[in-house]
Amino acid sequence: MPGITTSVLLRSFRSRLSTTKSNITKEKIFGADVVIIDVGRNDYWKHADANATVRNIARLASYFGHIIELANGHRPLLVVATLLPTTRLYQRPFIDSVNLKLIARSASLAKLTAKLPTNVSNAQAAVDISLPVPSERFSTGIRFDKLPTTVLGKDGCILRRVGTRL
Repeated sequence: MPGITTSVLLRSFRSRLSTTKSNITKEKIFGADVVIIDVGRNDYWKHADANATVRNIARLASYFGHIIELANGHRPLLVVATLLPTTRLYQRPFIDSVNLKLIARSASLAKLTAKLPTNVSNAQAAVDISLPVPSERFSTGIRFDKLPTTVLGKDGCILRRVGTRL
């Protein structure tokens, strides 16, 4: 959803998924085996704190895992993407701060999985949907922050639509 903030997205999903009525959002999300969370860039425009943005992303991941497990009996694979880099100098500190905090939470997940039994690899455990991972931890399995800014469009914050080569 273009232009949406983490807090609005969280409220929107909670509202649409908690209703007893059937709707397209419920159909799509309850049928998901994989949920990729890529949100947070627009929080800058609401003067959000990077900690609040990451907290909302963690809450989204926790909520999706919980609500889908209730509906389907299994947790989806939840992956949080780091934010795309930007050429906007004024927005870069916010995006960098959010990315560092996302990566730190993912690193804390790696430390948690390092304590698992030896018959489970750390890589497997980081994406194993059956692991009881605390809600404040998640995997940043998609590292958009590693992309060069040359893949960005004219606005300096969104991927070019056609012919992007890495």
